[in-house]
Amino acid sequence: MTKTQTGGPNPVTGLGQTLDYTITLDNIGLVDLTNVNIVDILPDDSDGVLDGPTGDGGVAGVIEVGEIWTYTISYTSTLDDFIKDIPLVNTVIVTVNELLDPVTDTAITPIEGTDTDNDGVIDVFDEDDDNDGITDVVEGGDFNDTNLDGIPDRISLDADGDGCADVTEAGFTDPDGDGVLGLSPVDVDSNGLVIGQGGYTPPNDLDGNTVLDFQEAGSPSNIDNEPEDIEVTLGEDVLFEVFGNATFYQWQLSKDNGVTWSDLEDNQKYSGVTTSKLRITDARSDLESDLYRVLLTSPDYACDPNPEVYSRAALLSFNTESIPNGFSPNGDGTNDLFIIPGLDQYPNFTMEIFNRWGSKVYSYDNNGSANPQWWDGSSDEGTSFGGDKVPAGTYFYRINFNGNDGEKPVSGWVYLTY
Repeated sequence: MTKTQTGGPNPVTGLGQTLDYTITLDNIGLVDLTNVNIVDILPDDSDGVLDGPTGDGGVAGVIEVGEIWTYTISYTSTLDDFIKDIPLVNTVIVTVNELLDPVTDTAITPIEGTDTDNDGVIDVFDEDDDNDGITDVVEGGDFNDTNLDGIPDRISLDADGDGCADVTEAGFTDPDGDGVLGLSPVDVDSNGLVIGQGGYTPPNDLDGNTVLDFQEAGSPSNIDNEPEDIEVTLGEDVLFEVFGNATFYQWQLSKDNGVTWSDLEDNQKYSGVTTSKLRITDARSDLESDLYRVLLTSPDYACDPNPEVYSRAALLSFNTESIPNGFSPNGDGTNDLFIIPGLDQYPNFTMEIFNRWGSKVYSYDNNGSANPQWWDGSSDEGTSFGGDKVPAGTYFYRINFNGNDGEKPVSGWVYLTY
């Protein structure tokens, strides 16, 4: 009779490892063997339940001369095995009527506990097998393998395989960049936890999606294609778009040529302010020459070399051919000014206003200003109605662009009402 370990690790190095055993009974004698009784004693001293036999091809329950029977049984290593710290012994005992003494055989498997982080506490007793400041329980136990590289998270210093160490993505300190909590060499307690270096608090989930950052592969924020300047006509919808990669997007607005910026919020005018696409609904002339940019951030990727990436500033302008044909300077805050979309792209423009008899009632020279003073119905030529306002009626304008592109002056009419 032989008893051999035919599967599983040898030696055993961790909890939950399965050992497979095969017991072979070979009748090499001259008589058949009857009343066969076989007992298997597992390494934890319990009686095992054998699977078999196979090979009993003759009289059932009789090992005939030349016949070979085979049994199998398995055992899974436990914490007690490592506490005892002695070899695992599986014993089989066989009795038959034709033999006076039982036949006994054993299979012996040594135990050699692995100490992944070489801190003197073997993994089965170590609560932080890789000393990254995250307990094995939080990392998912014995077999959780986030990036499917065959290395459980509990012994991997980069569980998600994104090139950023778990200790860093968890929000802990690693000043020497070796992936181990704190400054190495570290001291540990009897449970294998690093002492005096922080860690062991809930790891970061900075994108708030319930997946811990160290178990979610990240990447740096980047921009592939910048948002472009857009020229529209009054009332059109506008779409600014950035192509790139980031966890978070925040569109911003500047109304002073980029000196100051403010975050946009979704409302009736703006939508998609925290996405890669900013939509402006029913664009009107009060947005003339506004600048828009987007801030890209990926705080869940703690190794991002550029924590904040800003796009270029994109200009919103209006086609100068879309000059309004009416306004009402009555002080109600709506359409009080004769604003000409796109005209401030020509900082040296001049504008003259005439009444229907050809008399000039207003003239203006922008003189390079970034903030034109739009006509509010007042007269600087002595023709007014009710203070310095001109009477309601139809007026005619003449605009000289005075730019470098040789654009010809334009003329037209506008109706003023109160």
